[in-house]
Amino acid sequence: MTRSRRDVTALVMVRHGQSTFNAARRFQGCSDQAELTPLGRATAAACLPTLRSHPFDVILVSPLQRARQTADEIVRVIRGTAAAVPPVLVEPLLREIDIPQWEGLEFTAIRTLFPEQFRCWEASPHLLEVPVGPNVAGSETVRPVGRLFEQCRSFLRSLQERYAGQRVLAVTHAGTIRALTATALGSPQDRFGLLQQSNGGVSALHFGARGRGPAEVRCLNRTSDATGLPKVKGARRGLRLVLNTGGREWPNVPPLVVPGSAVSVEHLLRGSGTGVEESEELVTAGASIREEQLREFLSGLFGLAPDAAARFHPDPGAFTVLHYAGSGKLPVLQAMNAGRRVWNSAPRTARTPTARRERTTLGLASVVQTSQA
Repeated sequence: MTRSRRDVTALVMVRHGQSTFNAARRFQGCSDQAELTPLGRATAAACLPTLRSHPFDVILVSPLQRARQTADEIVRVIRGTAAAVPPVLVEPLLREIDIPQWEGLEFTAIRTLFPEQFRCWEASPHLLEVPVGPNVAGSETVRPVGRLFEQCRSFLRSLQERYAGQRVLAVTHAGTIRALTATALGSPQDRFGLLQQSNGGVSALHFGARGRGPAEVRCLNRTSDATGLPKVKGARRGLRLVLNTGGREWPNVPPLVVPGSAVSVEHLLRGSGTGVEESEELVTAGASIREEQLREFLSGLFGLAPDAAARFHPDPGAFTVLHYAGSGKLPVLQAMNAGRRVWNSAPRTARTPTARRERTTLGLASVVQTSQA
């Protein structure tokens, strides 16, 4: 039976629009120098339909101006619909991860100035340690990811105490959304880097009426661009796998074809390789799988027990997108329940994409590589 609205505490999280630091590829953290670009403002305004039509009881906003400007754009669009604007409150517990030594630096400079730390950040961000205060030898160190998880636990306690049974919109940051999702699910810190969060991307968690109990995942990184796949972060290589549980296919994304072999998408979901993920170019392919398979895979990806699979709710009319950047590595979850309005009404056989294409054979897999980013 479907629960009524007041039986659920809904936490809907949106990342701020593109900032000047995003555009310049600079690390932001808790720096408050970055502002929204014109594209960032447009993305913020466009994300409202992605948030669905249900009114929010309150909008909580990170104190950093890129988040406050995003909230301003959302409120402006709400006013244009003649709907009531909920209270907008600044919430310090929604600020971004804090790595002061890196703030404002281009990522190429961080790689040069802090090579060991940056390698740790890319491979195991939860293990990164940075000095407290001045960057001098012998300083006390902290783990920024661990500190962010503590901050998110405090926010979720506040959610339980102050907003039980309400629908809350949190305008915040990529790292904060990843940590909030992991904390709400009980996922270990070593899975922090496995969830992608795009500018303007929406993620939604549901809790019991009192805000307690295990979180249920309704969507992750759903964007307002219903015609495009999430942008790949980092190297554009390996396999981007577009999964659906309803027999749908994303337009211009061909099926993952493995002729004459038992190797299939199930091998990827079990952690076995197919050879495609080793491609030096980005290969995009789709597959249809059973809902329980996807639920179990997502539960395992977040490091949860098998009985947590029921907490994930894949929509048969939407898509889950994974990026495999090499064998032996866990994939990045680019989105869950993305592109709700994109699918065709019936399964189709592979056909020539309208995008630029190149037939590529990689080991056991033959796929069509499209130019979608």
